[in-house]
Amino acid sequence: MRFAVRCVLATLLFSASVLAESAVSDARYAHLARGVNLTRWFQYGSRIPITSTDRDLLQQAGFTSVRIPVAPQYLLEYRASPDRIERNLVSLDKAIDLFISAGMAVTLDFHADTEYLDHYLSTPGAPEALINLWRLLATRYANRDPELLFFEIMNEPDNRFTQAAWDIEQRQVLLAIHEIAPRHTVILDSVNWSGLDALLQLTPYSDPNVIYALHYYSPSTFTHQGADWTGKPGMSDLRNVPWPAFLSELQGVIANTMSLPAQDLLRKYQDEDWDASRIDWDMQLAAMWAKQWGVRVIVNEFGGFKPFSPPESRARWLHDIRLALDKQKLAWDVWDFAAGFDL
Repeated sequence: MRFAVRCVLATLLFSASVLAESAVSDARYAHLARGVNLTRWFQYGSRIPITSTDRDLLQQAGFTSVRIPVAPQYLLEYRASPDRIERNLVSLDKAIDLFISAGMAVTLDFHADTEYLDHYLSTPGAPEALINLWRLLATRYANRDPELLFFEIMNEPDNRFTQAAWDIEQRQVLLAIHEIAPRHTVILDSVNWSGLDALLQLTPYSDPNVIYALHYYSPSTFTHQGADWTGKPGMSDLRNVPWPAFLSELQGVIANTMSLPAQDLLRKYQDEDWDASRIDWDMQLAAMWAKQWGVRVIVNEFGGFKPFSPPESRARWLHDIRLALDKQKLAWDVWDFAAGFDL
């Protein structure tokens, strides 16, 4: 069904009308060409500090940018004291400057998690608090090079948001940022976890100094095999799922899987015949949407959960999506550097 929806959307893209050409130059966009998410640096309990050695390693490997996810509890007063927040911001100053000083681009990502989204959707003052937070961040970082520092308003609004409601709120934050830091490019997220279907149905905003985010983890039966946080029945039971789906090993995995929900996921994966051409088609759709509207897109999350994936298959999946992204000249950030999807 999802594939059929995307085929219909592809035919509709050509009837769209361009709002305004992107103000993001080729040179600025090129700074984001190849990036990596630096997870657990400013997230959650198990912090992984990043050093100049890590930066140099990434730069020597050909990466041009990093995305720094910052968890809400590091920045919001309902979760931390003003003194703690200021200490976190001082650390964030150093993190941003570590990469900008080396000519690498940085995306400052306010990385909403489920706990924060619960708060946001149930607390009347939360949208205004998000605006105020971005006023603070824009003021603090307005003097950083706009060619190298990008702001991302909120990671992955989930399926409890409607696009219409989120558009109103995201536009308010965007306006607040650009009142203070008009030259800095802002990265915008669609609803439904910034997925492809939501992106293709989004009408771009009139502000031309933006880039639209796409997150891509398809097919999840492969990319999230063994993950225990998805809420999808059978996902946590998956092991050794090969890529692509036509490999003969898949039949053995199905036969040896005791969990019926996991078997259902595997058979669907097999029936849908997932391979490199499916990924290539999806990236073509994203590129077509961007071209038709005259905007920029960045695929700033994609990856495969490492603990239960066959290493050769994971390498093939990453190879296939990287080729598809480069073919469409889409900038990207792989997820991630040093957590469960790590390089």
